[in-house]
Amino acid sequence: MRPAFRLLISTVVGLALLTWGAELRAEGSAPAPPKVAALAVDAGSATRVTADGISFEGALVDLAGWWAPVRLGETPAGDVVGHAFVGQGRYRYESSDPVERSQARMFTGAPAIDLTFDRLLWIGPPPAGLESGPGKPEVPVREDLAGVLSAWKGSGERKRLTADAALTADLWAGPGAAQVPGFRLLWADTERFGWFFHVRDRRSDDAVRVGRFVPIDVDDVDEETIRQAIRWSERNLYGGGVDYEELGDLDIWSARPHDATESELPEPRHYRLEVEVDGNSKLNGMAEIQLAALAPGVRVVEFRLGRDLEVESVSTNGTDLRWRRKGSRLVVHLGNAAAPGEPKIQIRYAGYYFDPNGELDVFPLRGTTDWYPRTGRIDRATYDATFRWPKKYELLAGGEYVDGGEVRRQRWERRSLRHPASFYTFEFGRYVVAERQLEDLKIRFAIAHCKHHPLEAGVPEQSLETIAQAVELYENLFGDYPLNELTVATAHRNYSQGSLSFVTLSHFIFVPSQFVEDKARLLADRTFTISHEVAHQWWGGKLGWAGYRDQWLSEGIASYSAELFTYLRLGRNDEFRARSRAEAREAFLRFGKNGRPLESQGPIVLGARLNSSVADAYQSVVYDKGYLVLATLAQALGEAPLLAALRELIDAHLFEEIGSAQFLDELAQRTGRDLAALKAAFVYGTGVPEVVYDYEIRRDEDLWVVEGSAESWILNLDRTEVFRSASGGWGVRSRYVDRIDERPAILPVTYELNVDTEQGEARGLGGLMLEGTPAPFSIDSRYKPIHLNLDHDGRTLAVFHDQVKRPSSALRVRAGRLARLGKHTEAVALLERALEAPFTAGDRRNQGMENERAKVHAEAEYWRIHMDRAELELDRDDMAAATRALEAAQAIASPETRRTEVLSARMLVAKGDYREAYKILSEWLYLPMRQRFHHDRDLRYGVVGDAEAYALLAIAAHYKGREAERDRAIEEAGRRGAFGLDAVLAEAP
Repeated sequence: MRPAFRLLISTVVGLALLTWGAELRAEGSAPAPPKVAALAVDAGSATRVTADGISFEGALVDLAGWWAPVRLGETPAGDVVGHAFVGQGRYRYESSDPVERSQARMFTGAPAIDLTFDRLLWIGPPPAGLESGPGKPEVPVREDLAGVLSAWKGSGERKRLTADAALTADLWAGPGAAQVPGFRLLWADTERFGWFFHVRDRRSDDAVRVGRFVPIDVDDVDEETIRQAIRWSERNLYGGGVDYEELGDLDIWSARPHDATESELPEPRHYRLEVEVDGNSKLNGMAEIQLAALAPGVRVVEFRLGRDLEVESVSTNGTDLRWRRKGSRLVVHLGNAAAPGEPKIQIRYAGYYFDPNGELDVFPLRGTTDWYPRTGRIDRATYDATFRWPKKYELLAGGEYVDGGEVRRQRWERRSLRHPASFYTFEFGRYVVAERQLEDLKIRFAIAHCKHHPLEAGVPEQSLETIAQAVELYENLFGDYPLNELTVATAHRNYSQGSLSFVTLSHFIFVPSQFVEDKARLLADRTFTISHEVAHQWWGGKLGWAGYRDQWLSEGIASYSAELFTYLRLGRNDEFRARSRAEAREAFLRFGKNGRPLESQGPIVLGARLNSSVADAYQSVVYDKGYLVLATLAQALGEAPLLAALRELIDAHLFEEIGSAQFLDELAQRTGRDLAALKAAFVYGTGVPEVVYDYEIRRDEDLWVVEGSAESWILNLDRTEVFRSASGGWGVRSRYVDRIDERPAILPVTYELNVDTEQGEARGLGGLMLEGTPAPFSIDSRYKPIHLNLDHDGRTLAVFHDQVKRPSSALRVRAGRLARLGKHTEAVALLERALEAPFTAGDRRNQGMENERAKVHAEAEYWRIHMDRAELELDRDDMAAATRALEAAQAIASPETRRTEVLSARMLVAKGDYREAYKILSEWLYLPMRQRFHHDRDLRYGVVGDAEAYALLAIAAHYKGREAERDRAIEEAGRRGAFGLDAVLAEAP
């Protein structure tokens, strides 16, 4: 679930970067830390500078222009915190991590980021190697220097990077403290991408991040609608909501994790929470956070707290502390309280932090993980929580019951969570609570009834039974549940969540809706969701993940555990498992707006970074691909050895955190298997192997033998380029890379072999290891084989094509690989064979293709063959052959009309008919908006709208003199991987 951004709306133009206003509270007797005033550019002190290859956090920067200090205050006496620059500059950065190099290539077109800029904001100490020159800047230059800081103050990245609070924490920590340097920023304006940032922040998940902020892309009508919603939220929800200027995506082109030599954040040991919910649904809270021993010299601690909650006081041992609040970050200065030991900090806060809803008499928290102040990067701690609330409601929370009762019109309860957890939360409202005792474990299930869609009879009882059965299975597989209580409650949200001892389930999995009317499917989804979230008691609870790069472990194993539950406890068959995996594969093989499958947006270790301006791939990759990675590991290791190793991992690292590399290395050690190839391909690599297999059946003395070979490859889109053909016309083509290094050397796969026996047709199951490519294989059988089906249950993370059963389709797939590698002649030959081959063969169950559905599938396949042929002929600059192939495709009912449109426009552009091409493609200018909101899944997930279409549109608009449309098409094409189009068109007549 992507986090909601709830920053206060800033409506006063020209506010200083670090002006805190009413958010400042400074009380107590501690020495005053450095006072933060308005940042200002001292343009009068600007100097002319030149520099070649100065260093900035791993990057090299060249400068030639004017350089002016940025001070705390408008007078020359103010402390210098950075500099503004205008002139000519160059930035170069290249990561040594192949994953980060791949990300940089996807976003910028090259693995090494190399950009020129003309404006720069530099926060941090001045670099060594600057050479100053004579002269004073003229007025326009001084205005440009001041404009750099003005642009930063109004930027979305300023808020999204929480730069204000980070810089304040650095200033409060003071020179030479253990917590500095903490925040360094390079923010530069390029012609190609606009503003981009290179930031070092000790408080973020990564030490260094390079990328850019991409604002939300909406038209004027939708912009006003969003702004009205923000204003309504500010008036009615007792809080600010999100600032419109920060709506958008934070694309991370490259990042570097923290290493062991860099200072760590103070970590919490224990949280003591006191929470009261009054009759007006206002939350009043006190959090006492016991920190681990602080390093010598540490004077600043930072906390995260929901933006709509106001801090009232911060103290330690009765002494008030100085603090400042900006957005969700609370900076606390310990002053003289920074003594050795484990300090306890008390924070009092209050606010209206429940979202109203009209269907349920419950009050969901606006944020389930930020309703109390939190600190630390790992942030796993124990909890002691006391709640008070109106007695007509229920309040449900995690941990074990300690004490409780009623006082007048209030109920109260104290609960303890004695094992460290990654967060703690609760639910509040009218609930019906049912209980089940499993030996020494009490399970509570609380469900809120919906006014407009009442639950069917038996749903609460069925759900409670599912929870109990899931607990019993997971205890057998992964060890005992660690507490004596488990609370599960429904929540009025569109996501479910599992924390140690407390699970919330989305209310929408319990009631039919306009989206889910199939009751059987609703029950299946509910069962899977419940068992997935219960599995987090072990995966995420007993064994935590170290950081965002490792979250796939928790989600992937939880989903795999849910599959095991539905299979082992509910008696579902292999077809159910195959269908679940097929749906997961379909989810991450959908396309993003950049023309790449969601899976290819980055490996699963990128976690939340997979959501970007080009695709929302986090859910599909972390959850669905993570699930299939576990299924593939089960195939490679055997399910029983895998489950035994997983249990051993939990026992060895009980209530600890584990990273991806450590997890896979220990899994290999405990099973005695080499997982290096699978790790490189499926965890740190992208791309799903395509496998085409062929085989023959022969008699060998007393046995039948199935002999065949399987060819596998991984191709990833590299870039889309514009070129001049030999005939002088324009062409657009996509280049692909054969990811040889990311192809697994050994691919485990199950098979289903149908045979003829005396009793009729029977099915045999087995497993193979496909080594190399092509990979030969041989299967012996006592009975005559009829058909071989590799990966019949969808367990392997690959896409298999059967050349015996679907010869035309398999030949088309092979041709596509050759075409993408530039082997056009060979590809055309295979497509000619595909047109002559039958659509289906070799399987008696699929003979007789007279039925209407089969005819539709066959026609669609031959349409794709003709279209592939037309595109290939265009690549070979054979317009006549391309026209014949397109006409043959158009004679068949088209399953993908937009592909036909793009190909027609490509042919028109190649012939120089830009007017007609523009007519076809101009509607694509409005496609990003439709993709964002349209109900059609194929449209919304970017099956259409790829780089080729926008590149063609840019060419047509250029020759028609439509500059605004050309520029927007160039921008959209760049988002989808067509880089350098502006430079090509600049040289066009």
